[in-house]
Amino acid sequence: AMAEEQRQEQQQMQEAVERFTEEQRRQSMARQFQQYVIDNGPNCMHGSNKMDGICSRFVFTFNEEFNEAACKDPYADADLLSCLTAAQDATLDEFAEVWSDSAKMKMAISWFLFVGT
Repeated sequence: AMAEEQRQEQQQMQEAVERFTEEQRRQSMARQFQQYVIDNGPNCMHGSNKMDGICSRFVFTFNEEFNEAACKDPYADADLLSCLTAAQDATLDEFAEVWSDSAKMKMAISWFLFVGT
């Protein structure tokens, strides 16, 4: 019984650490996104373009869905294609306007390039 209690406590602690880590990641992403949207300096965004409202929401949602797919099982390595597919599937209907407009998609891709550099 004592060993089982210790195992449950360890599991609860691990779950708490994972939730805390995920929350930190989300907050960091939100800060990056906010800085991108409000920053008006032309040289600090690595050549990216300013986004309109729907593109901003698309990028945020796509990123959230991608990360959710990547973090579904913290002990398994999610492959890039399955995470991209999950994010695409989750945003395809709601953000059809972005997916079908090359200028809007260019803005979204520009943001991902900004974050990646």
